[in-house]
Amino acid sequence: MPEDRLNSKKRIKGEKTVNSLIGGGLVLTAALALVKLIGFLYKLPQTAILGGSGMGIYNQAYVVYGTFYSITVTGFPVAISKIVAGYLSEGRYRDIKRTVRVANLFFMAVGIASSVILIAFSGFYSEKVYQNPNMYYCLIAVAPSIVFSCLMTTQRGFTQGMKNMYPTAVSQVIEVIVKSIVGLLGAYLVKNALTVEYESLGSVLGISYKLANDAEMAISSLAAAGSIFGVTASTFVGWIYLVIRGAVRGDNILKADLDDSPAANTNRYLLRQILAVGIPIAVGSVTVALTQQIDSIMIQRRLIDVLESNPVALFNSHGGWLEKAGKTLQTKPENTAVFLYGCYTFGFSFFSLVPSITGSFGMSALPHITGSWAIRDRDETKRCIDSTLKIIAVFAAPLGFGLTALGTPILHMVFSRYTPEEVAIGGPLLSMLGIASIFLALNGPVNSMLQGIGRLDIPVKLLFVGGLVKVAANYILVGIPSLNIKIAPLGNILCYGLISTLSIFLLQKNTNLKIDIKGSLIKPLAAGAVCGLAAKVSYEVMFLLLFDVIRQKLITLISIAVAGAVYLILLFVMKIMTKNEIKSLPRGEKIASLLEKWKLLG
Repeated sequence: MPEDRLNSKKRIKGEKTVNSLIGGGLVLTAALALVKLIGFLYKLPQTAILGGSGMGIYNQAYVVYGTFYSITVTGFPVAISKIVAGYLSEGRYRDIKRTVRVANLFFMAVGIASSVILIAFSGFYSEKVYQNPNMYYCLIAVAPSIVFSCLMTTQRGFTQGMKNMYPTAVSQVIEVIVKSIVGLLGAYLVKNALTVEYESLGSVLGISYKLANDAEMAISSLAAAGSIFGVTASTFVGWIYLVIRGAVRGDNILKADLDDSPAANTNRYLLRQILAVGIPIAVGSVTVALTQQIDSIMIQRRLIDVLESNPVALFNSHGGWLEKAGKTLQTKPENTAVFLYGCYTFGFSFFSLVPSITGSFGMSALPHITGSWAIRDRDETKRCIDSTLKIIAVFAAPLGFGLTALGTPILHMVFSRYTPEEVAIGGPLLSMLGIASIFLALNGPVNSMLQGIGRLDIPVKLLFVGGLVKVAANYILVGIPSLNIKIAPLGNILCYGLISTLSIFLLQKNTNLKIDIKGSLIKPLAAGAVCGLAAKVSYEVMFLLLFDVIRQKLITLISIAVAGAVYLILLFVMKIMTKNEIKSLPRGEKIASLLEKWKLLG
């Protein structure tokens, strides 16, 4: 009997953990879904305003900004979350409050220093590193956002460590709304004013241009700067929200908790702890950002090499779409390279959708795994790992395989009205990126799990190795004239495929726990592959039989709906989700009851 009661308590505790873990992840996922929807709607007019060249400049600058952001911001909310979760499991509330104070002062100083450095080196990055002076104003416009992002680091990390995902979720939604409004207004007003100036005076900001193509590039670069300023405005407003919320709601630490808590560690000790946890995570993030930056630079330089050595082969490989976009053999190689890279980035919003959603579950899992590992509850740790991997695969598989099946139709549905040439070139690239997105979706959450058990070094090492693979593959393959930009996504597949495989293996090895690979990964991925196949087959059949009857965009939407229905059926027929996992979803109790009647729950 005592043993039965103990097992019952463990089962109830496990159910609460799974519900809290999945519930917290769903809160962030819902917010990110809204963020992505708004961001998706934002991309439509942004792309129409900036065009391929403007988007290329915007994304180049964003890669540089991303490196600075990774150094100063990315990783440290995770570090604060991990530290707070550890102290919370041990009842050390005084340490939690002092950690927050120390972190606030530290990150304010770091943010100011980083913004100043980025502004000071904007010219160097633009002219020497990227050999694209058009980036300069974009970097100046986005640099102040690092200060406000750093100021948000502590608040987000603290609330996540306390297992409250709502403040992070709300601040993310506020950010994307402000970014969209300010970014679109900035891009439109700048482009409109400069276009009027050029048409009437033949100059842009007082500088005369003989060639219309050069003037267009100058206008695009300044419009991109107006657009990226929306990032700065959004981080400022997001920080203000968190400050006001903290002042109104408090930190949910009661006086009784503080009275029972041991004395806090010193400021110096806590700062060392923040750095000890945060630096390895930040190094991993920087490795990713630097790899992306090197990759971006190298891809465009390899394209320039091909355009200078064998431009005919490159132009022929794109079936006349470059000529339709106004690019010819006489166009400056660097301008054509920027345009092709812009086409490559057209699908990035969809590519990043998958890992951004699954990353929410990694953020939610971190405090749970940290807490259970700290108190040596290995059963709880295993439940967290299995549940997190499964929910990641359940989301990532249909999205990733769906992008692979319908890459070109999806871009056509969204962007063809404005930029058919970019869609024709970028569509096949998005299909390849769909596979990469599944691997990338696993990387972030598995890294969070490794960090939760204290193995902060493993993600850094794997990211470094994967980055080398990615850069080497793209250097070799993009330099082949007939392949050029068309093969660039393969580097992502090789990189993230290697990292995700090794990270899961090492997680299992370091925890000495038997992860349910079949139930958590293989079954959801198999269902996702069938979902992608259903999307492809339904699209091709309807396109062949009904193209003269209904529009292509409607065919794409119907194909997505068919694939979604097939996946939902497989999800329950294959009994991928357990009863407790279903209950953790919105209206989960009712759904679970129905599925039990139909004998569809595992």
